[in-house]
Amino acid sequence: ATEPRVWRTPMTRSVADTMVQLMIGVVNGPNGTAQGRFHLPDGVQAAAKTGTAQLNPLGQKQRSHAWIAAFAPASAPQMVVVVMFKGVNDVISATTGGRLAGPIADQLLGYALQHP
Repeated sequence: ATEPRVWRTPMTRSVADTMVQLMIGVVNGPNGTAQGRFHLPDGVQAAAKTGTAQLNPLGQKQRSHAWIAAFAPASAPQMVVVVMFKGVNDVISATTGGRLAGPIADQLLGYALQHP
């Protein structure tokens, strides 16, 4: 039998803690791109990062995927989800992942936390 061991450390604890705080700001901050989208059971805190990914080359109508990656509880993650909308129309292309994908990520995390 083998025992797990650390292979590499991608970042320091301090950097990881800062990243978590920034991702909590995405969910709770006044300018957070997923602000007001997460309402997990028992007040569990989520952390998230939203984004877009441009699809088309120059000269073509721009389309973007909208996505969010989220985990909870923020202080001791148990569940992580990623939700992405393929940028097939103007509604998806002109929005953030927080607005479209955030509520779905909230539902998935909420369900997963209540049904481990």
